[in-house]
Amino acid sequence: MSHISRESGPVFFRALSWNAVFSIACGLIMVLAPSSVAAWLGWGHSAVIVGIGVFLVLFAARLFLAVRSGQLFRWEAQAIVAGDAGWVVGSVLLVALFHTRFSTTGVLLVLGTALVVGCLAAVQMAGMRRSSPVT
Repeated sequence: MSHISRESGPVFFRALSWNAVFSIACGLIMVLAPSSVAAWLGWGHSAVIVGIGVFLVLFAARLFLAVRSGQLFRWEAQAIVAGDAGWVVGSVLLVALFHTRFSTTGVLLVLGTALVVGCLAAVQMAGMRRSSPVT
């Protein structure tokens, strides 16, 4: 099976570490202050926000482990990028379909987060493409 290593894909691993930091920060905010996040969004129940936060913390933990080990199966790297792309698409659809349920701040937070995640996914994808496969 093909791997991406820190040596063969330094750009990918740098973006992966940024993704981990961003994900853990967002996740912890959602877990520790769900009522505040719900108020900022103008929509949402605390339990849903906590659930998303827990998911982000677990996702970040997996990314930190990958960065720490310095090696990742290529299919795992592709799944991470696909998940990030899915987050972006889901965020845009959420706002497009339910924009009236969000506050202006909420729309900006959701779309701003999607923009950051999209940029991270693009850099990860570019880093993956530029990496040489390690078997």
